[in-house]
Amino acid sequence: MGMSADEYWYGDPSLIYAYAKAFENKRKTEIQMAWVIGGYVRNALMSTPVLMGMGEPIDYPEMPYEHDFEPKREISPEKKELMEKFKAKAMSMGLKYKD
Repeated sequence: MGMSADEYWYGDPSLIYAYAKAFENKRKTEIQMAWVIGGYVRNALMSTPVLMGMGEPIDYPEMPYEHDFEPKREISPEKKELMEKFKAKAMSMGLKYKD
C-alpha cells in the first residue's frame, strides 16, 4: 500500500486507514483509466476498414472524450419509483438519504 514498516509499527494507527483508502482510490482510478484506454483502442480498431468485415468502419474521434469517472446507470421506472418510496420513508424517519 506504500506504507513503510516504520510508519506501520511506530506511526499513528490512523495512517493505516489513510494509506488503505489512498491505495483503493488509486486502484479504482487505474481500473477506470484502463477502461477508457480500451475504449480508444476499440474505436481505433473499429475505424480500420481491414478489420471491419462485419460492418461500416466508424470515424475515429477527433477530440478526447470527456469522462467524469462516474458510471452512468440507466434506472428503470419501477426501480426509480421504489427509490422514491424508500427516500420518502427514510426522510419521514429522520434519516439522511443520498442518491
